[in-house]
Amino acid sequence: MRISAFSAPWRVALLALVAATLCVVLFMFTQAGDAEPGLSAADNAAPVPVGAGLTTVTTATEALVLPPSATDVPAGLSAQQWQSLREQYAGKPGGEAEIARVVAYLQYQQAVQALRQAQKQPTDTAALRAAAQQVDSGLTERISRGEVSAGEALALKAAALAVLQPDADARRAELAGWRAAQQADAGSDTDRQQAARFREGEAALLARYRAQPAAQRDANQLAAQLQTLREQTFDAPPTTGPRPSGDTR
Repeated sequence: MRISAFSAPWRVALLALVAATLCVVLFMFTQAGDAEPGLSAADNAAPVPVGAGLTTVTTATEALVLPPSATDVPAGLSAQQWQSLREQYAGKPGGEAEIARVVAYLQYQQAVQALRQAQKQPTDTAALRAAAQQVDSGLTERISRGEVSAGEALALKAAALAVLQPDADARRAELAGWRAAQQADAGSDTDRQQAARFREGEAALLARYRAQPAAQRDANQLAAQLQTLREQTFDAPPTTGPRPSGDTR
């Protein structure tokens, strides 16, 4: 069921909110794309239209917890919009999950807007990092639901990393690994397994790096480790099957 099924006047208000926040996202895409050169044509794919990706209920969405009533309004929605959502899907199969998905989508767009606003006040480092972390942590879910294109996702990731990883070499290495994993996700089962292994290894490297005191962090070493992990995961030849003649490994 699409957002456009809402009854007036809140249908207009909700779609206006989505359109406004998407405009902010598209502006960020341009800024992030300029900051990270070398994007391919596939990375700059056209954005999805408003409402795309909001029609399929997923298991992950069903796990979201919604406020129990119209008196507990989710952040980012007005009381009227929340009531309209509740009324639209009341008693319908999958209604609660669909409401959760629309709410999560709007909240993510607001997180992107918050990051954009925080970038205008870089002295507020706490707000800037909080917004970047929220955008980064929610990106995988947006991708899985088809709510952003490949180019949009790359630009959002780059914008978040520009805050979370100030070292340029480490940031490029992390972004390159993220892109390789995203491409593997669209491949075979083996490719997806490689992507999962890469993310596990990357998470361990980043956790170890961030656990160190700031004065002891070696960004160059992190960049090298991330590059090595990416090359070993995605570029290494298969380790199974018959070995070439003369191979004594």
